[in-house]
Amino acid sequence: MDPAWPTSNYYQHHLLGMVAVALAFKDDPDITYAMQGGSVSLSGDWLLNEITTIDVPILANDLAKMPKGGSMEGTQYGLSLSDMYIAKDLYESSTGTNLFSNAAIDTYLRETANWMMHATLPINDGTERDLHWISGAHPNNSRGANTDQHRALIVAALRAYPDHAYGPELKR
Repeated sequence: MDPAWPTSNYYQHHLLGMVAVALAFKDDPDITYAMQGGSVSLSGDWLLNEITTIDVPILANDLAKMPKGGSMEGTQYGLSLSDMYIAKDLYESSTGTNLFSNAAIDTYLRETANWMMHATLPINDGTERDLHWISGAHPNNSRGANTDQHRALIVAALRAYPDHAYGPELKR
């Protein structure tokens, strides 16, 4: 896997989709498809096994190379990181298990919350700079759509990590 792949918005959407489908079909019987090469059986349990034994270890290995979190993609693509927080929260609330208990992934997600907060929140230095100018990576949009998407990422991060150091301040 390309080392940049887990930080790709495509991967983050894929991971959330896999978790949602696996949990939705977790208790259903296997579905068998007749293929040219023989029968193929799929189940929610197979998908959960695929996620926990293949996707998560690859993710952990690659995210360990990004100890300060964040996104290698510019502009709004990094906002898809909220899908990782939603996947963590969905899996944990459904199974009671932290899907991303691996230290590299946990550190990455916590540091990404810090990265997003520092990249988007006003710095209160007395200037009238728009919050999109702070990191220079966000498109210049005065309609508020970007702010809403950034807020959604921070809310998803705080749902996944209610003990986050900035949680009390951000929940006000």
